[in-house]
Amino acid sequence: MPGWRYWIIASLCVFFLAFQLYIKLVKPLDSWTQTPLHLCLAFVISFLLSPLADKYHHKSLWIADGLLIAGSAFVAVYYIQNTSYFNFRVFSVDIMRPIDLAAAVILVIILLESIRRCVSGVLLCFIMLFIAYAFFGQHIPGVFRFSGITWKQLLENLALGQNGIFGSPLISSVSTLFYFMIFGAFFTNTGGGQVLIDCGMKLSNKTVGGPAKAAVISSGLMGMISGSAVANVSTTGVLTIPLMKKSGYSPEEAGAVESVASTGGQIMPPIMGVGAFIMAEMIGVKYTDIATSAIIPAVCYFFAAFMIVHLLAKKKKMHVEAAALK
Repeated sequence: MPGWRYWIIASLCVFFLAFQLYIKLVKPLDSWTQTPLHLCLAFVISFLLSPLADKYHHKSLWIADGLLIAGSAFVAVYYIQNTSYFNFRVFSVDIMRPIDLAAAVILVIILLESIRRCVSGVLLCFIMLFIAYAFFGQHIPGVFRFSGITWKQLLENLALGQNGIFGSPLISSVSTLFYFMIFGAFFTNTGGGQVLIDCGMKLSNKTVGGPAKAAVISSGLMGMISGSAVANVSTTGVLTIPLMKKSGYSPEEAGAVESVASTGGQIMPPIMGVGAFIMAEMIGVKYTDIATSAIIPAVCYFFAAFMIVHLLAKKKKMHVEAAALK
């Protein structure tokens, strides 16, 4: 990464953290200010971290990334300047102004591109499918038919409604999820994640199917601080998958064990997946209550995964010596 881009990203991340600490510890801002700013900062950082110019090795593509970054800045300024207008605006009654329509179109385009770039093209296809359904649902026969919606109504629901882009999931990210992610990243990058992985390896390396059991235990421990299946696989899987293959598991079995164990990290308290934060926001229950309620299901999940890999090792007649490969 060029030095200029590194320092821009670092400065934006520091500002992002300072902004989040300010609204949590000092004074919360209006929802129509802090939520769009939170989202647009994430947009800009994501576009700088994975630009098209790097992926396709063509510097002219920085024009496209520059337009996306400029669009993100425009959307943030638009919402900040019109905060009072949105607070008194009557949803589905007041007509959307041209500037509202323009900002909504830009926001949707930037969001779709950031999803494609940072998550996956598959998720983008699913989103586009549902957007298409909004326009063509009135032509579908049977139970899936509905009266239809205009493109202005769709943009209003997405950009100015409480159930659109600025709904409960994003509000949960602003108010709660961001801080847990910061804690998990800090803990992992200061060596805490490796300690948990080592614990899982030590607790199981003298038993049959040890590497697979280490994957289950390590993923459960890592899930307590990450809450992300992808982050879990990328940290524990690098060590456990090769060891499982050496001890006698097939590549498919090794990948499946690691995937199942890492997915369980999303329901492992205290830091769970984004779904737990959305639940707390939507049903009005304290996050601590949801995390406490998830302890028994999470333990049962990992116990079941542990027993499956143990029985699989017994079925394959693995020896303790092979399972304890390093």
